[in-house]
Amino acid sequence: MKSIFPATGEEKIVKLAERRVAKIFQPYLTNGADVEAATLLLKTLRPSESMKVLKTWLNGWATSKRMSEDPFLPCLFGCSEEIDSLSHYIQCPMLLSLIVFLVGECSVDPLIRIGIKRPSTSCLIIQSCLFSGYHAVKAQARAGMIPLHEDVRTTANRIAWSTFAETFSAEAGECGIKCYAFTLTKFIDFIINSRHLTTEGLCKRVHFEALALPDRSDG
Repeated sequence: MKSIFPATGEEKIVKLAERRVAKIFQPYLTNGADVEAATLLLKTLRPSESMKVLKTWLNGWATSKRMSEDPFLPCLFGCSEEIDSLSHYIQCPMLLSLIVFLVGECSVDPLIRIGIKRPSTSCLIIQSCLFSGYHAVKAQARAGMIPLHEDVRTTANRIAWSTFAETFSAEAGECGIKCYAFTLTKFIDFIINSRHLTTEGLCKRVHFEALALPDRSDG
């Protein structure tokens, strides 16, 4: 952190982050957020990790909404009727499912997940890995390697989930965070039977009927 920003500008960065986070979470309140304390903890991370977390707080993801892409891409992880935006991803049930599947536990409070409420080193590192995972998926979407048309979203979801898991796990491993092995079969079973999200919340956003893997016993 010190190598990226001068000490004299730290207070300005904290204030800017507070404003940006409040805007990302609108219309919800950000009670309990402590960006100043989180910034102090951020200094203990490597510069590359600190920058990824800080970019999250400053709404620095390269989403369709932020980059004013035309047209906006849909949620890259399979949520129906949601667009490619950080405001969605901080509460995206599919992204939360991926994180919980990979690391075993994760707060349902998005303020804690992005590291600005009751900040911890582990949450900050996970947020850094999440940043990398998202941008790996977005790079493939931009390259046309992920088909985002509605009639092929099943294929798109599988590619996006696998890409995210591979990138997230690789970076987490470098930071000493153990991840569970990812397979599409296990993950799809996990999101269908998961209890950390409400059935209503998931069914509103995801077409579960399109997620079932083909029966391997047939031929």
